[in-house]
Formats: sequence, structure tokens, C-alpha cells
Amino acid sequence: MKKRPLFFVGCICYLTIAAACFFGFNAAFSFLLVTAFLFITAVLIFRKISSVYVAAAAAICISLVSFCIHEKLVRQPADAMNGLTSVITGEVEQLPDTAGGVGNYVVRIVSTGLGGAPENIRFLAGGTLAEYFSLGDRFTAEVEFHRFEQTLAFDMSRYYLSKGIYGYLYLHSIPEVTSVSSDPVKAFLNKINAGVKAAVSKILPDSYGVVISAMILGGTGDIEENITDAYKISGLSHILAVSGFHLSILMAALLGLFGVVRLNKRLAYLFASLFLIFYGALLGFTPPVVRALVMNVLFCLGKIVSREADSLNSLGFSVIMLLLFSPYGIYDVGFNLSVFATLGILVLAGPLESKLMGILQKKPRVKRLMRLPIGALSVTFSAVLFTLPVSVFMLGSVSLAAPLSNLLAAPFVSLLTVSAFILTVLAPIGFLFPIAKLMGLVCGLLAKLLTGIAYLCSVIPFAQVSADYGFLYLWIACSLVLGLLAFFYHRKVNLIKYAAAFSTVLLFAGILSFQLLNQGVVEITCLRADDGCCAIIQSQNKAVVLSSSAGSRAGYEISSYLKSRGVAAVELLVLPDCTAENAGGVLVLSQKMTVRRLLYNDRGKYIEETLHAAEFCGSSGVLTDAAITMKNGMAMEIGSQEDGCTIFFRYQDTTVLFSFGDIDCNLIPLEKTKADLWMVINGEPQNYGRIRCRTAVLGSLEKNYTLAKALTLLNTEVSGMDFQLKISYKTRGNGVLE
Repeated sequence: MKKRPLFFVGCICYLTIAAACFFGFNAAFSFLLVTAFLFITAVLIFRKISSVYVAAAAAICISLVSFCIHEKLVRQPADAMNGLTSVITGEVEQLPDTAGGVGNYVVRIVSTGLGGAPENIRFLAGGTLAEYFSLGDRFTAEVEFHRFEQTLAFDMSRYYLSKGIYGYLYLHSIPEVTSVSSDPVKAFLNKINAGVKAAVSKILPDSYGVVISAMILGGTGDIEENITDAYKISGLSHILAVSGFHLSILMAALLGLFGVVRLNKRLAYLFASLFLIFYGALLGFTPPVVRALVMNVLFCLGKIVSREADSLNSLGFSVIMLLLFSPYGIYDVGFNLSVFATLGILVLAGPLESKLMGILQKKPRVKRLMRLPIGALSVTFSAVLFTLPVSVFMLGSVSLAAPLSNLLAAPFVSLLTVSAFILTVLAPIGFLFPIAKLMGLVCGLLAKLLTGIAYLCSVIPFAQVSADYGFLYLWIACSLVLGLLAFFYHRKVNLIKYAAAFSTVLLFAGILSFQLLNQGVVEITCLRADDGCCAIIQSQNKAVVLSSSAGSRAGYEISSYLKSRGVAAVELLVLPDCTAENAGGVLVLSQKMTVRRLLYNDRGKYIEETLHAAEFCGSSGVLTDAAITMKNGMAMEIGSQEDGCTIFFRYQDTTVLFSFGDIDCNLIPLEKTKADLWMVINGEPQNYGRIRCRTAVLGSLEKNYTLAKALTLLNTEVSGMDFQLKISYKTRGNGVLE
């Protein structure tokens, strides 16, 4: 601790802010009390003040002050603006990274008409606004403020807080531009970024050109969804995001170039650090980039003053700087993965590589041949192992294919990164276009090869395991215990081998037992999506989605939830009400994942929009009275009404009644009025006294207050989806969805 004080303080800051952000202020304050108790105890026992506890207490206090400042002065006042309407003056800080200017714009609030409202905070403004303004423009408009909501599929609030965005705006009027961009630096950087991307797209106009642009210049919005999913499932998504790996390769390439021209070493490190800072500004100083930038710049400064910078201290310093100035950066998945991967590489990769190379000590030829693969394996294993808790806690899944995919991709990633950097430098220079074209051919081939590896590893059974599976937590806990035992008894090499072997056996035993125990299990989940609700019937990796009153954002949320549950395709999508919002949700969902069949209600007035969305589905048809039979006793019977519809689901001895719209319960056949579970997705059912059920889930307790009260009097367990509560109902049988 005394040798690496910055690393120790960085760890304390990280733990304190993580406790405050994820578990509340009281958890972080309890952490402070425990530290104070240990400090007092140490003073009473050893009769001296330990600098370690003083540093820990100071770090906790400073972290709590930073968190409270952001919470009280920014976040809570921003949340208080929810639902309010005002005329604002805003400035466009960020454009969408998707083609055509469609997407979310980041707007900084300069002033509002609301007394006491915070200023200089950032909101999202969605839509196609390219015709109104460009980057840096100031405008006035009447807007309505909204805060982000948390759903089962996606915690939008935490995601955008990590980026310093506190809500989103609904524009009630056409924005009026009052002044054009006045920040020449921001305009210059944006022009360079856009120009280089355009030049690369001319050389590589296909999807692989987009992948290369994202690797070097950031922005993954235009990458095809299937490519992104393949990289994510296979554990190669870090290749698509600019991080410390890319900056390290860039710095090594720059230093090598300066060495070729025999530039003074101190000047070489100075120019390299200045170029890295410029590159970080070009990328917008995202948290992973800032972390890597701080570490690389400190390394260069150490070389300039003829001192070696300690890597762990540099890591701790970067964490301190980031979290004290932006505590909500703790929610950023990329930042956490970057920090823990770097920590794993610094702590474990070197000793692990030495151990593995020591096995080949008596075989010098084999040792020389295996040096590169063993080095790649050590780095990959260390990074994957240390990022495992982050993957489970924040991503909700773990890529078991990551070690294999990273080992296969390791020889090509560095080569592609260097080639892509050269391509982005040459592409905008007109007279060097032929050379850039040749380099583009090399980059395209390498990108295809990496994407092929990602696809190959993503189709391996259990390539990605959801954190909802209980055996995963058991495996992590046991692996940690075994790892600690091996650490404390590190001299006993056999114990380390046995620990690794037992951990591997435990993992595969968990996967096998999960497969056996979950054969024939059907799960019904209520999901709040956008401004509406939906129900999902899932068995194994197949699902039926019953969606209602959900817009395009719901398409993203539903697809994210299904993919996190291992569902690759929606077998059946039922659309009970035909609205413009629902059509938008179907369109996005069908673009994000395969929808094999769509049934829609043709009584709405937005038929054309629905038919357009149906073109992206495998097949489609009109929702009428029908019976849909599935394997081994699973069936759905649809009853269409003037103001809605009902779906009666039966599986073995379990029955579920779904209702949509203002249905009349008198029109439901008597045998279908008795159900184990009644899900009122939306609407207000009439004559509900006929329904008899053990459990009821209501889309809105507020609208269905009378119904909830009546059901409670009948000893029915009533739940609501107003707070995005997950309601799961499981039953066992022998079938899967057809």
C-alpha cells in the first residue's frame, strides 16, 4: 500500500462511489463508519496512527462529497423537471452516429424558463433534426422534460448518466436557430472525424468499412446488428470500441516511427503524448479513452523525466480523476471493463506467462514457437477473469467463448489496428489514394477474417450464458474461493492446477445441470417497454411476444431483453392494436432480430404502417378468432373483439388469460374465464366479475384500481407493472415452443 498509494486510494474511491451509486448513500456512509472503526481500533491497539487508514478515510470522505454535490445540485433538480414544459435555449453538443442524422442529439441546456432549474446540463433530443441545426448551433424551442425510466430490458437512466445526460426532451415546437457554431475547436474536430469516415467509406463502402471506422474513430451506430451481436456473444466486442488497447498500439507505432527517423527519445515521448491527447479529443474523451490516455501520458512523462511510472499507480490515478469529476461514470460498462481488464493484465498476465513458459524450459525450440500464443493466452485469460464480475453484474451475461475467440483473433487484431490507423491517415489525402486503396484491401480482408471468427465462436452452444442462471453465481463464488486458496498457497503448484481443473469441471457441470433441469420450463414475463407493456412467453431459446402500445424504443428494449435471455428469434409476434407507435416497435424489433410470424389487428387506422413493418417479418396475417397449436399440449386461442382481444394460453395443467384493450368479459367463453394467471396488458376490462383467477398482473394499477380492489376481495394475488417489476410464472412439462 505504501509503495502504491495512488492505486490504494483509487481502489477506495472506486468502492465508495460504487457503493453510493449502486446501493445508495447509506451504503457508502457505512463503508466510512467501518473504516473509522478500524482506524480507532488500530490506534488503541498499536498506539500509533496508520497512514493507510488516514488515506482510506480521506478518500472515502472526498468521494462522498463529490457524489453528494452531483446528486444534490444536478441529478435531483434534473429529475424534478420531469413532465414540465418550458421554452429553453440549448446548444447541440453531439450529433447522432447513425447515417442520415436520425437518432438522438445531445443538447446542453443554456437557460430555461423554470426558476431554480439547473443549467449547463445535457439532455437528449430525438428525431430527424438535421434539417434544423448542426453541431454547436444554439436554438430556442418549447420542450417537455422527461427523465429516463428503468425497465427489465435496459436501464436507460444509468446508461445515460454515465455519459453525463440527465433526461430527454420532447420538442413541442420547431427549433429556431439563434446562432451557428461558435466553437472552432469542436467544429474542427468534428470535421476531421466526419471527413476521415467519409474517405474510409469510399475505399470500403461495405459493412466492414463501418467496422474499421468504429474501431479507430468510435461510433458503432451504423454497424449491422448481426455483426455487433456476433462480436458481443463471442467476447470480441472490445475490438469495436476504442479503448486502451488501441491507444497502446498507436503509441507503440508512433514510438517505432520516431525511432526509425532517429528522433530524440524525450521529444519522441513528448510528441507521442501530445498526439494521444489530440486523438482522445477527436474521440470525445470517453471514460475508457480517458483512462487509457492518463496511463499512457503518465508513462510518457515518466520517460521524459527519466523515471519509470508505476502502472498500478497510473491506473489508480486515472480512476480517481474520472470518478471524482464524474461519479456517475461508474455506470459506464466500457470504463469498468477497461479498468478491470487492465488490472488483470498488470497483476496476472506476467506471472501466468512465466509459469506457462517455465513448463517448456527444457524444450527451447518449442518455447520460441509458443512464446506469442502463450503471451496472447495469458493476456486474454487475465482480462477475461478480472472482467467476469463486471460482465455478470452490469451486462447480465458472460461469454464463455471469449478465451477461444480472443486466442484465435489475437494474431490479427494488432495487425488490423495498425493497418486501420494507416488507412485513416492516408484515405483523406488525395494523391495517396492508390496506396490507401491497397491498404483498404488489407484492412477489409483482416476485418472479414475477424468477423468470421466472431460468427464462428458465437454459434458455439452456450457461447454466452445469461446471469439469470443460478449456477453461474455458484461457479464464480467457488472459483474465487479456489483462487484465493491457490493465492495464499502459491508455492504449491499442484493446488493451482487442481483449483483450475475443478473450476472448469464445476462450470460444465452447471451448464449440463441447467439444461437438464430446465427442459420443458415455460416462463411468462411482463415487460414494461417504452410507454406500453408486453408479455413474453419463453421456452428454452424460443419466444412468443404479445406486444401492445409500444413505440420504436420498445423494439430496442424487447430485443435487448430477449437477446440477454438467449433468444435468437421470435417465433410469433402478436399485435393486438394497430397504431403508429406499435408499427414502429414492430419495425425496429424485426430489424434487430428475426421475427418468423406476425399477427396484427386490421381494425386500426394505421394499416399501411403495420403492413410496411410486416414486410420485415417472415410471414404475417390478420388477427382473428383462431387457435394456434404448439408442441406437446401448448396452445393459444385468440378471441377478437371490437375494442380489443383476448388470448387464452394453455400449457399442461396451467392456463393464462391475456387481455388487451377495453374488452367485454361477457363475450369470453365460460371455460376460458377460469385461469391460473390473468394478465391485463392494457385497457380497462368491462364486466370483469366473470373472471376467476389465482393471480392477476395489471398493466396499470392506477387505471385498474377498481378491478384490483375487486380481485383482492376475491382472494386474488394482484401485482402491477407500474414500477417495471418482473413477474415470472413458471410451469414444467415436456414441450418447447414450435
